[in-house]
Amino acid sequence: MTRFQLRVDDQVVIDADVNLAALVDVFSTIAPLEGSPAAKSAPITVEQAELLLQRIDRKSAEFLKRIAENKGSIKWSEMQTIFGIEDNTWTKYSAHYGKGITRALRHITGGAIDVLVHWDDDDPNWQINDSKEGKVYVDGKALDSLRAVFKLT
Repeated sequence: MTRFQLRVDDQVVIDADVNLAALVDVFSTIAPLEGSPAAKSAPITVEQAELLLQRIDRKSAEFLKRIAENKGSIKWSEMQTIFGIEDNTWTKYSAHYGKGITRALRHITGGAIDVLVHWDDDDPNWQINDSKEGKVYVDGKALDSLRAVFKLT
C-alpha cells in the first residue's frame, strides 16, 4: 500500500492508503486531453511488465530498467554501453535485442502490432552518429507499469 494524497487548490480532497498498481490502472483508462500526444507504447499492466521481464535477456531487462529510471527515455550511447555495441550500427540493437523485446511483448499481449520501445521517426534530424544522438522511449501506461515493477514510483 502507498499513501496517496490529492490536493485541489491547496485543500486535501483525498487522503488514503491505496494499491499503487490499481491506481495506475484506473488513471491509465482516462483518455488523454485533446491535443496531448497519445502513448505509442502498448499499454501493458504491471503484471504484463513482470512477465515481459521474465521472458527477456538480462541486458534487455537492464535497458528497460534504465528507461524507467530516466522517466521514459534513453540515449543511444547508453544503449551501446548496456548492449556492448562498439560501433554506431543500429541493427546490432534492433535485430537482436529490439526484436526479442517486441516478440516477448506481443506474445504476452497478443497484439500483432504492439510495440514497447519507439523513437521519433517523424524527426528528420533523428539519427545515430557522433554529432547528433538519438533517443528511444517508452511512454504511457507501459512506462508507469515498468516504473512500478522496478519500484521507482
